[in-house]
Amino acid sequence: MAKFDIFSLKFSRLYELYLAKVAKKGRSRQELDRVLMHFCALSRRQLSGWKQQGSVGEFVQRISHSTALENVDGSICGVKIENIRRTDMKTVRRLDKLADELAKGKSVEKIINR
Repeated sequence: MAKFDIFSLKFSRLYELYLAKVAKKGRSRQELDRVLMHFCALSRRQLSGWKQQGSVGEFVQRISHSTALENVDGSICGVKIENIRRTDMKTVRRLDKLADELAKGKSVEKIINR
């Protein structure tokens, strides 16, 4: 069986997964976009461009400088984010954490003002 590589996945697919997760809990696309734009230091236009093209790996490289995203910590799937060694995987798990917080009902303002 071939090994799955999250970094070769199209960013649009990862975004769809995040959107499905938050929508299932009654949250909106606009709320997800606002959180992603804030933590990834992207404009609406830039985020829209990533939704249309680019891989997760390319996206992670682009947003790696975001200090807001570096401050996201805690656990995701029982693993402490700060204990993840690979910088690129740590970034993906931070994005996962943000989507989880939104899906669990945390307000956008609380997420952004952490």
